[in-house]
Amino acid sequence: DAARDICKKAEDFCKAVDTGDATAYESRLGELLLSAVDAAGLLHIEAEQALTKSCDRFISECGQKETAE
Repeated sequence: DAARDICKKAEDFCKAVDTGDATAYESRLGELLLSAVDAAGLLHIEAEQALTKSCDRFISECGQKETAE
């Protein structure tokens, strides 16, 4: 199951970060990202479009925070 694979890869990434080994956590992050892209494809989601939408929301939220300050 693609969702479980993402969770497993995220767990592996967190464990690698805890070791402090930058090479290891870079590798695990790459695996996590590939799993997310794979899951998107299996769910008929355009990964690039999903990322773009998330970036747009992030930018919008940052703009709202700056306006409030």
